[in-house]
Amino acid sequence: MSREKYLIIADDFTGASDTGVQLKKNGYQAEIQLFPTGGLVDHSVVLDTESRTISPVAASRKVAELVKKITEKNQFNLVYKKIDSTIRGNIGEEIHAISDLYQPDLIVVAPALPNANRTTINGIQMLGGKPLMATDITNDPLNPLWTDNIVELLQKEFGRDVELVSLKTNKRALPSKAKVLVFDAETDSDLEAVVASTRAKERRILYVGSAGLASVLFKKSKRVFPSLAVVGSISETSLSQMEYAAENGISIVTIQLNDLLKPDSLPLISKYQELVHSSLSKGDTILTVTRKKEDYQKTIEAFESLGTVDRSEISRIVRENLAAIASEVVKAQRLSGLFLTGGDTAIEMIRALGASGSEIQEEITPGVVLGTLIGGIADGLKIVTKAGAFGQQDTLLESMKRLSGGE
Repeated sequence: MSREKYLIIADDFTGASDTGVQLKKNGYQAEIQLFPTGGLVDHSVVLDTESRTISPVAASRKVAELVKKITEKNQFNLVYKKIDSTIRGNIGEEIHAISDLYQPDLIVVAPALPNANRTTINGIQMLGGKPLMATDITNDPLNPLWTDNIVELLQKEFGRDVELVSLKTNKRALPSKAKVLVFDAETDSDLEAVVASTRAKERRILYVGSAGLASVLFKKSKRVFPSLAVVGSISETSLSQMEYAAENGISIVTIQLNDLLKPDSLPLISKYQELVHSSLSKGDTILTVTRKKEDYQKTIEAFESLGTVDRSEISRIVRENLAAIASEVVKAQRLSGLFLTGGDTAIEMIRALGASGSEIQEEITPGVVLGTLIGGIADGLKIVTKAGAFGQQDTLLESMKRLSGGE
């Protein structure tokens, strides 16, 4: 399928709503259906079976009928059985009915809802730190509770195929033979560990839980793109900031002197675009022409030996090459932003990208400004600019972290 679709099966309307909204929060279109027509849908569906307070036999039959109808012409990437976080309703019977139709390889059960103080400890469902059987939940006349032990509750339907995964269990060594795994969870991090340890493309899994597990399961990971720094300044401050960044894991691509001296710049641009692209695939990267002042002096001397004695002309050649390489990188791949050191370098880069300027967003630290490009091939791209001699030792590193901190 070109588009992910999920099926949530809830036993009442409020449960359908509080779980279905987890889809909406993560950008999925979803609707609650009480009476599925059996037609094709191009979005996620939250099926409200209204079966919590009817008899177990009637609940099993109703759930089977409605699930069969919605799945006859629709395939879903994942099926989720929403249950009450105080385990009221015909839980075992409904899971069994869905399992018979869906035929999962594994059933993962984690009903904890930590933000409402509903947790699972040693297989016992807790409310406010107390086992459910010691709370007023047992007095609900419409949903009589006979146990707060989830393993015991499910063994009534699945027998010995049910096993508990406590918080002490190594999630990398889950029971391999059990059909149903019940997970302890006291925090959202515990629920995240449940998903991380069970989600696998080659297995068909029926997830069972409250809105808590759903909020983790349907959460879209923010894709983080790398940032690129273009350093044209040779001030001691800039060089120190680069070395500090390198010591803390930032890769540096340095244009070699011999490449700068060649009259044809196209091979240089192509060569270093590939080097920068390869480096960015591993993380944030700095593009520069020197890491030491004495090396830059050698560059000047080499240009002078070839007849270019005007230092402003040498500076122009250097920054034009930096901008040409960096702009090709920007065209070819997605970046979170650019860090530009040196006013002349920043202007050359803005020109190379065809931008008309930058919209100021904020001052990160004195003299270090965050903006977004206006127009050109990278309209809206975040940029951080600073004068070469500005900032502290960690300014470059922290600015790059700020840029690549996620969308």
